[in-house]
Amino acid sequence: MAFATISFRPSKRDLKEFEHLLKEEGAGKSDVARDVFELGLKSWRESKALDDFAHGRLSMLAAAEKAGLTVYEFIELVAAKKIAYVSISKAELDREIA
Repeated sequence: MAFATISFRPSKRDLKEFEHLLKEEGAGKSDVARDVFELGLKSWRESKALDDFAHGRLSMLAAAEKAGLTVYEFIELVAAKKIAYVSISKAELDREIA
């Protein structure tokens, strides 16, 4: 896989935590930075997809795709975050059952 170079200025607190991770992981700066960056992107994608789904801007399938997950993985994530994914009122449900 080819890699690109990016740079940014972390806060002093984040830099200190990053340096701690370097010692803890025993890996190089690039490897640890790449892992942290990828994890952050994954979390950000999932958070945005959950928000869009919860507010009705995306369907379950579209939100799963945005999050980079299968529909089944996204359903598990939705359940873990306690987000309702069936939007039917009690009255509508009662009418359907009757």
